[in-house]
Amino acid sequence: MSKNRIGRRTFLKGAGLAALSAAGVVQSEESHAQVVVPNARVADYRLLQRRIGTTRSVVVTPAPYPA
Repeated sequence: MSKNRIGRRTFLKGAGLAALSAAGVVQSEESHAQVVVPNARVADYRLLQRRIGTTRSVVVTPAPYPA
């Protein structure tokens, strides 16, 4: 095995980030993870659904992390 090989997980992580960056979804240096997002009305959400072409939703709530 060569020392220059990268692992599968590292490759997939880099390729995914590159694809998101190219699509404009993620901005590498200007991305802020914790930004306050104002609450939206149902009408605003339905408009978003029409724009992105979805009709159903799944609400997921994270389990609390152990202390």
